[in-house]
Amino acid sequence: MPGYRILVVCGGNTVSGLEIANLTLMKQLKEIGYSVCCLTSGWNDGAFISRLQALDIPYQCVKLGNLYISRPVWTLDTILNFPKAVFQIRNLLKRFQPDTIILNDHRSFLYSGFLWKGFNVIFWEHNLPPVNLFNKITYGRLAKTVSHIVACSEYVNLRLSEFIISGRSKIRTIYNGIDTADSYVAHETKRMDNGIRIGIVGQVILRKGHMLLAEALSILVDRGLPCAVYIYGNDQTLYASEVRYLAEKMGLNKHIHWMGFVQDKNMIYNNLDIVVVPSMNEPFGLVALEPALWEIPVVAVRSGGLPEIIIHEFNGLLFELDNYNDLAAQLEKLISRPQFRSEIGRQAKTVLMERFSASRMADRFIEIFALSDTFDFQK
Repeated sequence: MPGYRILVVCGGNTVSGLEIANLTLMKQLKEIGYSVCCLTSGWNDGAFISRLQALDIPYQCVKLGNLYISRPVWTLDTILNFPKAVFQIRNLLKRFQPDTIILNDHRSFLYSGFLWKGFNVIFWEHNLPPVNLFNKITYGRLAKTVSHIVACSEYVNLRLSEFIISGRSKIRTIYNGIDTADSYVAHETKRMDNGIRIGIVGQVILRKGHMLLAEALSILVDRGLPCAVYIYGNDQTLYASEVRYLAEKMGLNKHIHWMGFVQDKNMIYNNLDIVVVPSMNEPFGLVALEPALWEIPVVAVRSGGLPEIIIHEFNGLLFELDNYNDLAAQLEKLISRPQFRSEIGRQAKTVLMERFSASRMADRFIEIFALSDTFDFQK
């Protein structure tokens, strides 16, 4: 749709799954011929900005923050910068004149919703919002204002339906997509051992389940299976130190390798044979999809949005929540059966291409853009 203008409002204080999904969508829309601009946070570490620049996507940084009860200094900073942020956003809207605005943060909607009045707004939910009065009020108001609400999984869709009574018909699920055109190179890594390399990739925080993987690894090592765990992510967190302590206590130090944060996906996945995703209540789980590009099988927890990605023993394996014995059992299937491991990896790539590609995600959003013509934006 040449000339159609999309403004994406995305936090961007760092780069996480939300930012990656937005970058992927913006890239796809830009390649198709849409005019894309990004409004992002003035408080950022530069990583999201550098990726926007690499994609040649115009952007503006604005300090439109949130209100935090537990962080009074941050709240004060938000209040002090609010008048300037409003001025900058109104100028951007006047210059860019977007046909559609995609918002990603419900928290700021209560006090910034007036800025988007008169525009077609699509709200994109990437997280699992907790059930509380604030969210019921916020999402109820949001549903009356926006034309569509996009959930990144059916799991998130169901949670949103708990908040939104009037306007549930606006909610639809669009799965996040992986850019299958990204440059990746599958090759054999030179190794000093013949063991199976099990990876866990992403934030090193409690809900990501590193300790559960350590417990499963202990079982595999006790059974004499040749394997080691490679942890990719910031290893300087308090939780990382707790995982290290557990590993040392269990005698696993020589079986666990801390790789730190690595941005190059080729360096990560060419070093791995299996990826584990033991995250609790994962809204979607891009990290469960990425390895498929390298035909690497994934073992994920049967929780959150992950079962929507993985069909057990077809394009991956699932284990029961908080059950490290089951995790060890699923890993043993892949470690001890090389042909099965390769077959699962190939199926994972096929499913990725068919159901979770970036182009498919963009097509679903384009369908919504067309439907938005009937919505009354003046509400």
